[in-house]
Parts: sequence; C-alpha cells; structure tokens
Amino acid sequence: MSILRSVSPVTFLVMLMVALFAVGQGLSYPLLAAILAAQGHGEALIGLNAAMVPVGIMVMGLTISPVTARVGARNWAIITALMIAASLLAIGLVQNIWAWFFFRFFLGLAIASQFVIAETWILSMTPAPGRGRVVGFYNFLTSVGFGLGPLLLSLLGTGGLAPFVAAASFSLLVALLIALIYKRLPRWKANAAESNPWSVLPLMMFLGLATVVLGGFDQVILAFFALFMQSRGLDQDQALRLLTVVLASGALFLLAYGWLIDALPRRALWIATLACAAGLPWLLLAAPVHSVWMWPLAAAWGCSIMPIFTLCMVELGERFTGQSLLAANGVFSLGWGLGGIILPPVAGAQMQLFGSQALIWVMSAIMVGMLIIAILRPAQKKLH
Repeated sequence: MSILRSVSPVTFLVMLMVALFAVGQGLSYPLLAAILAAQGHGEALIGLNAAMVPVGIMVMGLTISPVTARVGARNWAIITALMIAASLLAIGLVQNIWAWFFFRFFLGLAIASQFVIAETWILSMTPAPGRGRVVGFYNFLTSVGFGLGPLLLSLLGTGGLAPFVAAASFSLLVALLIALIYKRLPRWKANAAESNPWSVLPLMMFLGLATVVLGGFDQVILAFFALFMQSRGLDQDQALRLLTVVLASGALFLLAYGWLIDALPRRALWIATLACAAGLPWLLLAAPVHSVWMWPLAAAWGCSIMPIFTLCMVELGERFTGQSLLAANGVFSLGWGLGGIILPPVAGAQMQLFGSQALIWVMSAIMVGMLIIAILRPAQKKLH
C-alpha cells in the first residue's frame, strides 16, 4: 500500500468525508424501517416508502452534471450535505409515513450528489498508476462506515430524536469538512456537451450495465440471502451471521483487489471476477448447509461481488475527466438506483414461483450474462 503515501492529504479527507457520511446513512436505513414496522405498517408499504430513495438517486443521476455546472460541485456538495441533515431531522420530527415519501425522495437526491461529487474528486486527484489501490481503499472505508451505522444505532436505540440527531450530525460534519478544504478541492470548466449525461453513455455502456447489476445485487443480497439460507435449514441468527461474512469479507478484500487492478491485465481481471461471481453461488447451493465449508464459500462469494464496483470506478477514472467524469458518475447513480428497483422484485417473484433456490439461478444467470458481454466487448477509448 506504499502508493497511498503519494496521495494528497485532501484526497484522504474526501475519503474520510464519505466514510462519515456512510456512518450516518448506515444508521438511518435500519432506523426508518424499524420505526415504520413498530407503527404497524405492512412490508409492502415500508418497501414502497424506502424505494423513494433510489427514485431520488435516479433523478439526480440524470441532473447532477448540469446542476453542478451551474452551481459548482463544491457548493452543491455543501448544499446537499445540509439537505440530508435537514431531511433526517424533519423525518424525526414528523412521524408520518406519507410525509416521509417526500423527505426520502429528497434524501435520495442529496445522497446521490454526495457520492457522485466525492468519487469524482477522488478519481480526479488520484495518480493513474495506483488508482486501483486508492479506489479499493476508499471503497473499504465506505463499507466500514456503512457497517458502523447499525452498530451505533444499537447503542442509541430507535426511540426519540437521538438517532436522527446523530445521523444528521454526520452530514453536518461532512459540510464542515468540505468548507474547510473548499479551496483545495478540484475545479473544472464545464460546457453544455460535457454536462449532458447522455453524451457519455455510449462510452460506458458496459460499466453502466455493471452498475445496474451491482445496485440490484446489493438490495437482493440484503433482502433475500438470509431467507434463502433459512430455507436451507439455518436458524435466523446463523443466516444473518453468514450474510455478515458475505458483506465483511468483500469489504476487506477490496484492499487486496485494488492491488490486483494495478498489477493484472484489466480484461483478464474482469473475466476472472465475473466467472467467480457466477460460479460460487452454485457451490453455496451444493454444499451441506451445516458444513464448515459454507463459511469460506460465503466469504469467497462476497470477495467476487463487491470489488466489481471498484473495477468500474477505476475504468471511469481512466476514461473521463472533469465535468465528463462527473456526468459519468451520475450515470452510475442512475444505474445503481435502477438496479435497486428492478432486480429485487424479479428475484422475489422467482423465489415465490420456484422456491428459494431460484435466488441462485437468478444471480448466477445475470453474472453469466455480464461475463459473456465482458468477453465480447471491444476495447474502450479514453474521452479527453
């Protein structure tokens, strides 16, 4: 990880900013679900309410580039950090699910802005020879931040305003950090062509598709993996622990995977990673549920899925610069939100029709499709 010593302090501060933001989001997601369940709302309505966040993410994915071209990325990052804090406090004060539809839509707009702008800054400030290791380290920190959120919620509890104030405080801290390093953050000139997200889409069709898949997989794994393992005979606690292994192992592997990105041919790495992501679920299905092998297989599967986004980010940094890079990151947000809306209902419907093992069929089939596209896709040119 010696390459990290050559990275500027501002880049690390932006990474810290995103990690702090992720703690607040990791706290707020389960908090809102727990409150709505305690109020007696059904799963369908809770899910529909939660879907307002990816809807907001999709809308901002299409509009963030022209918005920041007018307002400025640094100014918009501060504004949206304050928007998140205000929305979370409003949700805590107004305990009404119908009002929450409105507030969570604005949360989605602001959340997408924070990630898109921060990741554009990181890619802009990262030296090309070590971009894989730097991006891997960034994604690791973000995963840790999301993981700390539920832990903090377990200490604060779900009653009263305390958890909302805590979540809002992380966003306020992010706004303060941006203000402190405001003059040292990257700036670029924008024109109408570079601010149009549709102008970059032809150069990133594969990466956009990969982001749709990953956005869907993220939601599908969180929603259905524990249920799938329970249907195979594990009790709830064991199934949740196995889910934790999938997520935690993937996060830790990001540190090593960044080195692989910098050291190995990109095409070969794409093919190997997608092949593992397509094949390992079948080993999870074939292995005896109480076998000791279930744990390393779950860890290996997590290590094959989570790093794909790191690969996408690195290729994005190689292909785009300035406002075009921000527009391309906006397309990523659009894809992530789209996948989060489309794939969970597809996986759930297949499981209901054909049994829980259909989860493996769906996830493996999608990765096989991505693998075929990765093998056939032509080399991409960098956009200057």
